[in-house]
Amino acid sequence: MNGASETQATMAKELETPAVILGLCKAIYRICLEHARERVQGGKPIIQHPTVGSMLTEMAMIIDVQEAYMYDITVCIRRIRTMIEGSHGSENIRSPSPCTGPLS
Repeated sequence: MNGASETQATMAKELETPAVILGLCKAIYRICLEHARERVQGGKPIIQHPTVGSMLTEMAMIIDVQEAYMYDITVCIRRIRTMIEGSHGSENIRSPSPCTGPLS
């Protein structure tokens, strides 16, 4: 395996765990949302209670941020891969920055 392939394999492995965690978070959120719609307390579904609604909203926002961050990291890694594949060792892959945007 050459250096570029090893780098690509390492980058893919580094994304694997966060992607799995994001999937688990989405599944847990769906379970919580379904439960909040079905569970009745005080004569109404608990999703209509302000505290429960706030908690579910916060969960949804955190998941959205995680997903956007994963997308940005994936784009960054693709740019790095392109630079590595195009450089063939002759260019400095650190300049210009392959990851530009609000998270860099």
